[in-house]
Amino acid sequence: MSRLAAFYVFILIVGACVPTRVVTPLQRGSTHIGLNAGGPLIRFRGNVIPIPFSSVYAAHGWTNTTSIYGGLHLTSLVYKTFQLDAGLAHRFYQSPNTRLQLVGGGALMSAIALTNGTMRVFPITHFHAVFAPSPPLQLYGGAAVWWDFYRSIRQSQTTYRLAFPVFYTGIQWAKADPWTCSLEYKLLNPFVENDKTVVEYVHWSHYGAQGLYLSVTYQLPISKQTPKP
Repeated sequence: MSRLAAFYVFILIVGACVPTRVVTPLQRGSTHIGLNAGGPLIRFRGNVIPIPFSSVYAAHGWTNTTSIYGGLHLTSLVYKTFQLDAGLAHRFYQSPNTRLQLVGGGALMSAIALTNGTMRVFPITHFHAVFAPSPPLQLYGGAAVWWDFYRSIRQSQTTYRLAFPVFYTGIQWAKADPWTCSLEYKLLNPFVENDKTVVEYVHWSHYGAQGLYLSVTYQLPISKQTPKP
């Protein structure tokens, strides 16, 4: 495998291993900072463990229905890759009792190989539903799609995949204000065969991989502007 192809595969594996940055849009003007850890589940010495990928990120309430966010991937730095993601999440619908919300948005995942300067950017679209049976407990589930426009390095393959889908579901707990904790399960690339890899991924019927992720966020105090005289 060439260095370019290896770099490409690394981005798809590590980049897809990011939990939902914003489950529900934040209050306008509020800012959250967070840390997440986890990754695809693999079999290691008879045990099932998640690959310990990690990243730090921040999210800001642009309006009461739209939030913007950005993240830095710490694990990628270990492999001499500078990787960032940035995007927005928008609430399209909220039920009268506020227990059901529909949220969607888009993001860009970028990576630069520090060894040779190779750069790749992947657009991502996502959509999920959020149900709050007993606030501050929230359940959510949805799908994201990675769009791959770098056809040139895949010309040797007989088939070309434009889209890489990811399905996810999770639980978020925000009882200990200003802290929020989330646990998310992902089904990665469920339509791609995954039985000829270096590590043994936990998958269904030799397709895709499963992932588990933990996120912890902290809400920064909202600054109060002094009213003008």
